[in-house]
Amino acid sequence: MRVVKMLDGQKPDAQLLSRESAFESDAIKAAMDIVAAVRERGDDALREYTRQFDKVNLEDFRVPDEQIRAAARQVDDE
Repeated sequence: MRVVKMLDGQKPDAQLLSRESAFESDAIKAAMDIVAAVRERGDDALREYTRQFDKVNLEDFRVPDEQIRAAARQVDDE
C-alpha cells in the first residue's frame, strides 16, 4: 500500500482519489458474490457463510424474544 501525505491546504489529486485499488475490486466482487448467493439460496447461503466467516454452525437464525429483551435491558438509553 502506498501512503500519500497531504500538506495542510493542499488539494488531493483527483486521479488518486478516483483510482480503485485491486483489493477494493476483489472485496467488492466477493461481497457481490455473497449477496447474489444469499438472494439465490437464502438461509442455506447464510448458514454456509456463517460457518465460513464466523466459525459458527447455526440451524435457526431466530433469536428468542426473551434473549432480545435481556439484551435490550443491557443497552444504555442513549
